[in-house]
Amino acid sequence: DRPYNIKTSTSKYFRITGGDTEGYYGINLRGSISDGIVLTDLSSDFEVDHLEIHHVGFAGMMAKTDPTCDDATIRGNYTMRNVLLHDNFIHDTAGEGFYLGSSSYGGTEVDGCGTRLPHTIENISVYNNHVLRSGWDGIQLSCATVGAAIYGNVVENYGVKDEPSQQNGILMGGGTGGVCYGNLINGGTGVGICTFGLGDNVFHDNIVINAGDKGFFCDERGTPTGDGFKYINNTVINPKDIGIAIYSETLPNNVCINNIIVKANGSDDKSYITTLHNAPTVKSNNFTTTKIGDLLFLNAKGINYRLKTGSPIIDQGTDISSYNIGLDFYKSKRKNGTAYDIGASEF
Repeated sequence: DRPYNIKTSTSKYFRITGGDTEGYYGINLRGSISDGIVLTDLSSDFEVDHLEIHHVGFAGMMAKTDPTCDDATIRGNYTMRNVLLHDNFIHDTAGEGFYLGSSSYGGTEVDGCGTRLPHTIENISVYNNHVLRSGWDGIQLSCATVGAAIYGNVVENYGVKDEPSQQNGILMGGGTGGVCYGNLINGGTGVGICTFGLGDNVFHDNIVINAGDKGFFCDERGTPTGDGFKYINNTVINPKDIGIAIYSETLPNNVCINNIIVKANGSDDKSYITTLHNAPTVKSNNFTTTKIGDLLFLNAKGINYRLKTGSPIIDQGTDISSYNIGLDFYKSKRKNGTAYDIGASEF
């Protein structure tokens, strides 16, 4: 019945760990009325790993310092840097699993001093975490302007409270660039992987299953600095809505290539991939079907999307060598044949 189980304040160069054994969580946090662990008050340069956090009143893990009238808290005066959050198990939270950075990149009103810009985050990696039954977003990262990476996570049954605009598997929010790859998003009430980022975002080799809305969604908001959102070699299975929706109208070089979209109730091309008002997008070598059996996955029911011999997507992808993507979802080498394969698995 306290606001949080652990809180850091004005701290740097530390690690909080439950051990470094795979699948082992040596510190168990539960029962707070708000958050499991809060990394705040100008904290920076830290690593948090191998914790189990569950049954808390809001977020499992929160890392941010909200702006106040104190100038030390605002953008330009404070930057959170060099953050590693990995190998944690967060489940049954009332709010987000991970709530990282301010969700108001463009500024927030603070009583007594008007609009204040929240701090940015540089060099943050969120990886190998398991998020299960988060009430709101599974992983939300915002204001991460430099060196952001979200990879190798499993997010399942996200957004269980079905709260509008708070129900994404992974959200790369305002002010966030970087990469998002090798994640498994399995079942939830909202978009599988959503971004309002800087427009230099690259999404590759993710598997999104049974999203309660779109599989992927992007929209430029604020002032994007990149040239376009890139969707490369992802596998989307039975989203309730569109497979990949690109609503980035102002950026010139959006890319959607080598993706698989299986939609049992697919009716036309726009139910698989949609671009708002013809947002400038290169679409190439995507494979869409209403029948998952067409792909010859090794064991689709068992969530094993490796390919069998004879799959129609082997060696059918376009060249992605310029993106320096060396491994697929299963950490197998790309490419492994005469050409790249389509989807998140290389035969």
